[in-house]
Amino acid sequence: MRARVRAALRSARWYVGAVMAVPLLGGAIIMLGRHQTPSSGPAGATPWLILAAALPLAWLLFFLGFATGPAVRTGFNTAAVHAALPALLTGTLVWEFAAISLLAGGLPPGPPLIQALAVIGGPASVTAVVWWEISRLRTLFGVTLRA
Repeated sequence: MRARVRAALRSARWYVGAVMAVPLLGGAIIMLGRHQTPSSGPAGATPWLILAAALPLAWLLFFLGFATGPAVRTGFNTAAVHAALPALLTGTLVWEFAAISLLAGGLPPGPPLIQALAVIGGPASVTAVVWWEISRLRTLFGVTLRA
């Protein structure tokens, strides 16, 4: 199973690395544009540096545009590790993100009942879909989960 986990982690690293590189390259282009001096003129090195940073940025944006659909659909190839792993990973991550959102931003505005439903409703509905998917995998395909 380790080889299949490595492939899933590799695809996730490529995607997350591309997502992180976009704002870094965008910030580099902005900083290079701000530090362009009048003495450098049109023949200076700064326009070439901006172009050298803009080309990888364009490639990354195309990469993310074309890779997002397959990455979301396949769950970064986690189904190759175990058929139920994408569902279990989704269920776990949605509760983690809900906790992080609650700690970072606090409760949403509104009456207390609406606040509680807004915080718990999304992760609970995703968890219900995850349970349904796992029961479907068990009944239709014979997938088992060990304790």
